[in-house]
Amino acid sequence: MTSKQERLKEVYDHLRSYFGIHTQIDFAEAIRITRPALSSAMNGNEAYLTKNLFMKICAAFPGVFNLDYLLTGEGSLLVDEGGAKVQDTDSGELEALRSRIQILEEQVARQRQIIDHYESFVELLTRENRQLQQTIDNPFVSDKTPASAYDPPAKK
Repeated sequence: MTSKQERLKEVYDHLRSYFGIHTQIDFAEAIRITRPALSSAMNGNEAYLTKNLFMKICAAFPGVFNLDYLLTGEGSLLVDEGGAKVQDTDSGELEALRSRIQILEEQVARQRQIIDHYESFVELLTRENRQLQQTIDNPFVSDKTPASAYDPPAKK
């Protein structure tokens, strides 16, 4: 029988091979826990190797992992569907899926760059708008000249 830590590592290895999970950060984000909590579990800290952790894994990847196996070590890692294991998927199909995932990740990266560009542009426009508004509100005051320079001379 395997330990909870070993079963967690089996899950991680499977996700790295078939689901595009490349790092513990990716894994932690996928199951919605912090990276330090996942790291503690991966290092065998029993306080983090909980039923809740394994339930989160099964919820994040429905129909993939066998919760009973994750909790007890009995049975197989993957859920059986009609007698065929998930891991029996055609390798050509998996390669096509990996390729599609890579393309989508590249598209997401490009979209993030565009968003960053537009956010920078909005920040620039916001600063310029504030400066223009200050000029409208105080047309005789600039950043370079003190307001007292524009006071009219005192009448004698």
